[in-house]
Amino acid sequence: MRVVSTLFLGLSLAVSFAPVSAQVEPPESLIEESPDGFVVENIRLEGLQRIAESTVLSYLPLEPGDRADQSAIRDAIRELYATGFFDNVILSRDENTLVVGVEERPTIARLEISGNQQIETEMLRQAMREQGVAEGRVLNEQVVELLEQELYQTYYAQGRYGVEISPSVRELDANQVALNIEIKEGRVARIRQINLVGNEAFDDSRLKGQMELRPAGWRTLMSSRDQYSREKMTGDLEALRSYYMDRGYADFGIDSVQVSISPDRRDMYLSIHVDEGEVYTVSDVELIGEFPVPAEQLEAFVQVQAGETYSLAKANRSAEFIEQRLGASGYAHAEVRPMPELDRENQEVALTFVVDPGQRIYVREIRFSGSDTTDDQVYRREMRQFEGAPLANVDLDRSRVRMQRLPFVQQVNIEEVPVEGSPDTVDLDVNVEERNFGQFQVGVGYGGFTGLSANVSVQNNNLFGLGHQGQVQVQSNQLGEFVELNHTDPYATRNGVSRTIGGFYNSQSLFAVGQSPVSTKSAGMNLRFGFPISEYDSIRVGGSVRRSEFIQQSGTSDEYRNFIVNHGEQFTRGQFAGSRMDSAELNLAWVRDTRNRAIFPDRGTRRLVGLDVSVPGLDLDYWVGRVNQTSFLPLGNEWILKMDGEVSYGEPYGNDTQELPPFRRFFSGGTTSVRGYENARLGPLDSNNRPYGGSAKANLQTELILPNFFADDGGGQAAQYRFFVFADTGYVWDDIDDVSTDELRSSVGVGANWLTPMGLLRFSLARPINVRDEDRERGIVDRFQIDLGGSF
Repeated sequence: MRVVSTLFLGLSLAVSFAPVSAQVEPPESLIEESPDGFVVENIRLEGLQRIAESTVLSYLPLEPGDRADQSAIRDAIRELYATGFFDNVILSRDENTLVVGVEERPTIARLEISGNQQIETEMLRQAMREQGVAEGRVLNEQVVELLEQELYQTYYAQGRYGVEISPSVRELDANQVALNIEIKEGRVARIRQINLVGNEAFDDSRLKGQMELRPAGWRTLMSSRDQYSREKMTGDLEALRSYYMDRGYADFGIDSVQVSISPDRRDMYLSIHVDEGEVYTVSDVELIGEFPVPAEQLEAFVQVQAGETYSLAKANRSAEFIEQRLGASGYAHAEVRPMPELDRENQEVALTFVVDPGQRIYVREIRFSGSDTTDDQVYRREMRQFEGAPLANVDLDRSRVRMQRLPFVQQVNIEEVPVEGSPDTVDLDVNVEERNFGQFQVGVGYGGFTGLSANVSVQNNNLFGLGHQGQVQVQSNQLGEFVELNHTDPYATRNGVSRTIGGFYNSQSLFAVGQSPVSTKSAGMNLRFGFPISEYDSIRVGGSVRRSEFIQQSGTSDEYRNFIVNHGEQFTRGQFAGSRMDSAELNLAWVRDTRNRAIFPDRGTRRLVGLDVSVPGLDLDYWVGRVNQTSFLPLGNEWILKMDGEVSYGEPYGNDTQELPPFRRFFSGGTTSVRGYENARLGPLDSNNRPYGGSAKANLQTELILPNFFADDGGGQAAQYRFFVFADTGYVWDDIDDVSTDELRSSVGVGANWLTPMGLLRFSLARPINVRDEDRERGIVDRFQIDLGGSF
């Protein structure tokens, strides 16, 4: 669209200043016949073919009864030529009749454009139509010539100096023509060399590192950074200026930019002459203007201090912080301008911030759009900006983030709409783009942890349009059979207390892939409440009860046999011995969440500190603690650093429970811990040399998330994919006394996450970097892994 806008502007200016070639002197014969003019009684038009008489008469400044003297005739000829309809205009007199003879310009019957790829045909037609070049219009060769020149300039701005534009006119019947514009765009000229002249403080490599443009070479094979364009050049010059200005060179300037092109118009050579100037220090910092917020509060946001090296970036950042502070108090359109005053003799800068708060803006009404199924109250309760309150940018941004963190919301746009007749009042139009929040699945899937599975699942993240979350899932895989039901009401009370109720039943022979078999049946239910204690923090309190049966099977390890014998109520079932155990847990957790969205966030942190303690007096007494933190740090240009770390530990308490129950033991390896190792296969082994899990776990996943190849300006397909490179490390130990960094396993690799209708699909290709011989013997190295489900 920027290319087309430039083309529109160029054509408008070119046509506006185009000279009109017209015969403006009256014919000598008419002057000789009527040197003083004559009174026009009639007007006769001759030579018209396609233009209506009424059209010509509307432009003719003479009508019956007017005197046709030299001045009037001259004006008439000028006006008729100015219409652009005629190649020739002749005025003559037949007694008292003014005879207007014209020769019409041909009409464009067909307009054809070919060869253009960088500018869409319809957009190009629209730009031409605005200037009168279109089918059915009169052909104006001057405008066509100007169009040709502006097209050249447009392509030159893209760096396509080899472009060829060939307009041609073919005559048709009835004074019509076919206009054909053939374009050979050519390729963008490649930059062969960039020379910097005048720089002494910083070497060429450092300055060129600030620029987007690069000389052609192997490093530019997969990018367009070696393709010249004026827009890129302008951006690079500004980047150089900012680099110097941020380091104290307050009077830095660019003396000249020379761009030369090879004879074949394929190679470009750039030479940039800079004037570095001197390094300036800050002599004084002052705020002036109006202060609806106490000046002392605003001064706290100034990052520039007297005596330090001047930095334009710090000055601009300080102005932005002050504007945000004023915006938090309702001055949403505040402007703060840093005004440096240079003392070139002493190389000092006196910096003044001019504060213009503008009017305080109030919100009259908040309107929601984009969804026909969700109750407005679901979104309204997430708003931190209220009707009737001052418009505060902090509250507005927080409202957007809270709505985007809802699992069924893809993107939120908030637009301020001025209220007519009330300059200090706005309405807010909140457009919510939702993702699919209802799922019904019947199918077969595969996960690295669960293996091949069949499942039936009904899940809805926006139940009844009230923002409730409900799930019923029945699944069968190589670990066993599972049935689970959950319902979450995020606003069970008006204060924002959430409530989750759930129940489960499972019958399984394994707790982890590759483990020694032990038959287990469990059933239970849970109840949890979430209490918000601040905008970002909440406390979760809940409990669960469980009844489990453990039955020894052929191949059950000694560790499981001992657990079955030593805990719970013993029984025999056929030839197998077992134990029935009852347990109940109290759950307490603190969660701090500053992420900007729940699915695929790009900034913020989620931190959880949790403690689960079994209720004493039942068959199992134990506690489990966990600390987890996931952080997203934007690095610029859509690069994101993600770090996900966890430390967990659990142990029995009292005298009756000898060890941590199997269903609470930790496992490591796989897509959620250490990629490149099979799921749940890292850690202690049982008597059968199979995974038994441990009571202490630590792992760290670091991912560098790449810019999205499918970016669509936010919210569409781009929000469904992520590609990254990663480094993982972690392990599980049997007990806290066994923890040793020597046991940690690590890996590096590449991966992708894809948000499918069935859940999050994770792919990874890893290379373990400290594989032990016993790892190879156990066959737990798994370079390529795919898994479905899990956290975001």
